Amino acid sequence: KIGDGEGKKIAVIPSDKVLIKREPLPQGLKKSDLRRYLKTKYGSFLFDFSLEGNFYTLVLVKDFKPPKDSFALDAEPFSLARMAKVLNLPSLQILDFGKRKTTLAEVDNFNLQSYRVLLRGGDYLTQKVAQKLEVSPEEAEKIKLQRGLELEFLKEALDEILKNLPLKKDKPLLLSGGGSRLKGLKEFLEEKGFSLIEFKA
Repeated sequence: KIGDGEGKKIAVIPSDKVLIKREPLPQGLKKSDLRRYLKTKYGSFLFDFSLEGNFYTLVLVKDFKPPKDSFALDAEPFSLARMAKVLNLPSLQILDFGKRKTTLAEVDNFNLQSYRVLLRGGDYLTQKVAQKLEVSPEEAEKIKLQRGLELEFLKEALDEILKNLPLKKDKPLLLSGGGSRLKGLKEFLEEKGFSLIEFKA
């Protein structure tokens, strides 16, 4: 249960501002020397890592200034992947529709397996409405929210986004982000054969 008190503030680093990769420890390098090695290699970037056996997972951050009142940082792909534990689903994919980007995070055994970021989100769909109907961006946003995927050309624009993401039909799909409330989106994905998960906070 979520408590009433205010917790410590965690700043989530947007998925397009991070690079996450898993690599083997360089041959001959002691685990205790890994931080120094990474500082030499990636010193101009904010970074962190975790060790697992003879592999390390590295998170590199670019063009991101954390808020001064934040207690810690978290990379958005990891935040999305943690939904698997909340839902108790070890295998899951999360499609996060944001304003300016869409992120797909794939989870196996409750761990982030892979992620992909596409710099097209809700604003891209709004632009399509504005162009097609020759209206202002403000009017286009209203129309998008009111009519959603009743507009056939928006289905085509959404297909453009989806075809650039490695979605799997045999893995449960959770929708996230403001764009996930787009009218007709759930039905559209179900018609394409995806198995959607309902989550009530």
